[in-house]
Amino acid sequence: MILEGRIANGIVVVDEICKAKSAETKKGTAFSFYDALLSLLEPESARRWECPFFRVSFDMSYLS
Repeated sequence: MILEGRIANGIVVVDEICKAKSAETKKGTAFSFYDALLSLLEPESARRWECPFFRVSFDMSYLS
């Protein structure tokens, strides 16, 4: 639903983020889960957050 509407309005709980590993896209781009979520903390950067895996921009400012 987030990918279709490009707006998030749900609640996400992430526990023990310090233990999260990195992921790699099919094109070989690597990113860490921690870095991907870090930009969601500031409302300004959350409004134009880009998914590091799909490389699609979302408005994640409504995400709690």
